Amino acid sequence: MAVTISQYIEAVQNPNGRFRTLAGIYPVTDESDEPLMTTGDICADFEVIFEGKPYILKCLLSASTKHKEHLESVSLFTQLIQTPFLVPHKYLEDELTVFDASEKACTVDTILCQKPDGTPLNRILEQAASMNDSSTIWNTGKMLPKMAAWMWDNEFSAGSLSTKTLFIRSGNIPVMTDYTYARRKRSLTDIRAICSLEAALYCCACEPRLYKTFLEEHLTSRNKLISLAADLNVRLGDEQTSTLIGLLALLSTECANYDEYVAYLLELASKLASEEPTRITSLSDMADDITNESDPNPQKPKTDFTAGKYTYVGEPNCNLMRAFDGEKWCYIDKTGKTAISGNFIDASDFEEDRAVVETPEGFGLIDTNGKFILPPSFDDLDWDSYNNIAIATKDGKSGIFSRSGEQLSPLCYDQILNCSEGLIPARKNGMYGYLGKDGSVAIDFKFDDVFSFRDGVARVKHSGHEILIDADGNEIDRIIK
Repeated sequence: MAVTISQYIEAVQNPNGRFRTLAGIYPVTDESDEPLMTTGDICADFEVIFEGKPYILKCLLSASTKHKEHLESVSLFTQLIQTPFLVPHKYLEDELTVFDASEKACTVDTILCQKPDGTPLNRILEQAASMNDSSTIWNTGKMLPKMAAWMWDNEFSAGSLSTKTLFIRSGNIPVMTDYTYARRKRSLTDIRAICSLEAALYCCACEPRLYKTFLEEHLTSRNKLISLAADLNVRLGDEQTSTLIGLLALLSTECANYDEYVAYLLELASKLASEEPTRITSLSDMADDITNESDPNPQKPKTDFTAGKYTYVGEPNCNLMRAFDGEKWCYIDKTGKTAISGNFIDASDFEEDRAVVETPEGFGLIDTNGKFILPPSFDDLDWDSYNNIAIATKDGKSGIFSRSGEQLSPLCYDQILNCSEGLIPARKNGMYGYLGKDGSVAIDFKFDDVFSFRDGVARVKHSGHEILIDADGNEIDRIIK
């Protein structure tokens, strides 16, 4: 049964007996006694109080089985991991009872997440920019490179970072709050977005009038920043601003070795976060030009090309943005023109010119022209842009495909996990081993359980013991408990 927003509102307004484990929860309301809420394509988010503390209750609207599995996985991760950059989420299966128009009851899944004790980044920046407060703008970015490094090291992708969902706690600690599109994988897109934000904050700290040009809702437009690099390089030669120029130039560079690229990117972002911003003449000139621009039709309000057409538009990736009209997904270009009109049930952001889409027939992999690299015939599909492989599942069996659609391994594995250091944990016939990125068996399937490789070493369980193995599968140490 599909659940409507009005049915959720009715249930949250009358919570007694509706919640399986959250007894005593109640909504935060406005002056009209209506619940405070926001809606997206996947969830309706209610502000609630539970056990005396503020939370966000996320009620699923249209999540596929694959998406639910992702949400559950991320929820478990946020509860187990110890980091200041994440707000814990708790996925609650069959938690809320709702009634349809005929009074038929059903239970639905919800997600309960703590409301951070900080302030949304967009609110901080808007106020600071209006007061010409350069110091506050710059200080909010001091910990961003550390957050990005944590995400890369822990293989975590937020997927929907914005200045509305990124909160700043005391000590200028950033915290991610919305994991609707989060994945347990590395994302070069996220790292570039955070480093772009760091560069944008530095530019706006130099010239606060540029706030609306580089910041606002999305983290920042990388293309707008990159276009500055050449101009700044010509006008400026001092050592301090060379860090900004270097970071902007690196953001536009393609890379072969992702680890080295990210390390250098974060090194420059960290250096920029530690440098006191100074007035940059060319940025002030740009702000003057924007301020002096005249509107040829001042009576006609400017509107976003997505207004009234889409309920959600993602960040631009590979020059395309995924968009949701309330029923189906498609991809649009930066002018708002439909670029790929697949009418998909679900769609991911493009990464390295590939995106996973869901059709009534199943999941498939497309390129930026909308051509199917892998047909939409799979029960599940995960595109690993970092390693340029796709992990596909059909009828309970998984296999590996290349970015060009070549089948690298047969669909014969019970489970294939994320690749780490070129080795992929997998399960077959109840036993675990490792595959290579070419689909071949790299370490035999002889273990009771295995974990990802880190620094050339992995922890595995074998014959009742936990041991450490090297990349060739040789035992190098035994863990005594």
